[in-house]
Amino acid sequence: MVYMFLDRQVFKKISMDMNVHEKGKMEIESSFSFGIHLSEDHSSCIAKLYQDAKLKNDPSSFNISVEVVGEFSCEGISTEEDEKEAHIQAYLMLFPYVQNMIAKLTVDAGLPPLMIQMSKLNPDNIKIETLNE
Repeated sequence: MVYMFLDRQVFKKISMDMNVHEKGKMEIESSFSFGIHLSEDHSSCIAKLYQDAKLKNDPSSFNISVEVVGEFSCEGISTEEDEKEAHIQAYLMLFPYVQNMIAKLTVDAGLPPLMIQMSKLNPDNIKIETLNE
């Protein structure tokens, strides 16, 4: 069984541009990238989650991007399937920090909280990189 322990998370990038003049419903589109780098002995990993959200019809008038890096201690990773499970667990642990940051930024800007949705990760599309120590 795979166990992931979040030792530390740090926001490396926070960016927001807002020049919205119209009131009413905004159509927002969101995208993300996520990856982990496992240590050679699989006892630790570094994960990076980049998330952005922008106004669908005019991204230059409203966009937010956030990048968070998480440092994890890991146990029970011995197979490729375990590596993919570690990848998914790391995403599930980091996503709430990103979601909260984006909601907070929008509230602090005088807008309703923007609650981005978590993505479903397909294990077949996961590629794991190993850190050379």
